[in-house]
Amino acid sequence: MEVNKARLFIYVTLVLLSMKFQSAITSENETDRLSLLAFRNEVTEDPFGALSAWNDSLHYCNWTGITCSSSQHPSRVTIMDLSAKSLVGSISPHIGNITFLETLDLHQNSFNGKIPQEIGHLSGLRFLDLSANSLEGEVPNNLTSFTKLEAFSLSMNQLVGRIPTELGSVSELAVLQLSGNYLVGTIPLSLSNLSFLTALAIGFNNLNGNIPSTLGHLSKLEYFQISYNNLSGSIPSQLFNISSIYYFAVADNQLHGTIRPDIGITLPNLQTFSIASNRFYAELPSSLSNLSRLSAMDVSDNQFTGDVPPNLGRLQGLTLLNLAKNQLGTGDAENLSFFDSLSNCSHLETLALSNNNLTGQLPEYIGNLSTKLAVFNMGANQIFGEIPSGIGNLVNLNRLSFEDNGFTGSIPVSIGELPNLVRLAMSGNQLSGLIPSNICNNTQLEMIHFGKNRLQGEIPPSLGNCRSLQDLSLSQNQLRGTIPKQVMSLSSLSVLDLSANLMSGYFPYEESILDS
Repeated sequence: MEVNKARLFIYVTLVLLSMKFQSAITSENETDRLSLLAFRNEVTEDPFGALSAWNDSLHYCNWTGITCSSSQHPSRVTIMDLSAKSLVGSISPHIGNITFLETLDLHQNSFNGKIPQEIGHLSGLRFLDLSANSLEGEVPNNLTSFTKLEAFSLSMNQLVGRIPTELGSVSELAVLQLSGNYLVGTIPLSLSNLSFLTALAIGFNNLNGNIPSTLGHLSKLEYFQISYNNLSGSIPSQLFNISSIYYFAVADNQLHGTIRPDIGITLPNLQTFSIASNRFYAELPSSLSNLSRLSAMDVSDNQFTGDVPPNLGRLQGLTLLNLAKNQLGTGDAENLSFFDSLSNCSHLETLALSNNNLTGQLPEYIGNLSTKLAVFNMGANQIFGEIPSGIGNLVNLNRLSFEDNGFTGSIPVSIGELPNLVRLAMSGNQLSGLIPSNICNNTQLEMIHFGKNRLQGEIPPSLGNCRSLQDLSLSQNQLRGTIPKQVMSLSSLSVLDLSANLMSGYFPYEESILDS
């Protein structure tokens, strides 16, 4: 009998404990459900109906964007992904009660207001993305509880204030994205403690001060984006020792100094190198030609001097090369020899060399450049001689700019055979002869600038075939005859400059669309 009583006592105790445990689970699960409903109540617009099924007709684990744990903690919300749903409203502070949440992704919506401090209660969070919203206020500084956080993105919002130094305590952080806000102050030294960091994107803010040299401690860094700030000083040499970096962008700051000569050796994985619109000077390192994985290099709008590195053709994956607005070129008539090497860059799409001191005659093998070339800009240099007819081989050209040089001879007829040309600029040269009658074989042309040359003859009526033409400048030439009615009838034309020529006759006003 005593044994039976003991067994009964143990059984009742176990049942009561089980009921208490189940009650606790139910209470915790109810907290998740109520917190989700509180979140829904703060959403004022839901154009795609993403939250329309957030009601008792479905278990909350089956609601759109919600994933629950199925193992150790059943029916606890672990993932909340409502990205790109065009939701409008504020983020409810009750979100901090969903304590098992590991992923919170609300990017690409229109949430406004402040980021609730209660998010700091989510100690199990691994992924937090609130980017591309309209969030205001400061970046929360109660981040020390994020002991598991690996990715933190608040880019493209309207956040103000400083980057919290507490971010340096989020020890597991691999991705930090705060670009596109209104953040001020300096880059916190504490970020150098993030030993697992692979991506740092804090560009497009109002940050100032120097780049901390201790960022060179981030040995796993691959993506470094601090462009469009007010940063000053030089690039710390230590950053060039992080061999894992493939994306390096510091453009549009107030940085100065030289580029480390051995960059082509110390950054072997570099794919994008953007340092435009700063105050860098001296010669471009010849070791750049060792960057075999480089696809985009933009060093424009600086103070670089000397020759263009002659072996850039070794960069066979190069798609963009922008050297514009520097002081490249030594006055040597042979300093265009780099074009021979560039013909090996078979993927090149953009080549910008304008506003330098480049001198010489374009070689005929210019036509051997990549057939993928879409933008070719050599304006404002000291190029002379005739424009090679081989230019017509560049069949994907979209923009061709040779203005403000010393080109002579006639405009190559082969330019009229470029089927994708949209903008053509050759003003400010010494070109002579006739305007090619086939120039508008390509009806996509939107801009033709032939002003300030020595062109002769009449304006060809065939210019009327440019059905998309918006801007036509033929001023300061030696053109004669009358204005073709075919040109005046172009409905797309908004700018027409024929001034300072030798033209006669009357202005066909009644046929012109310009008066509209």
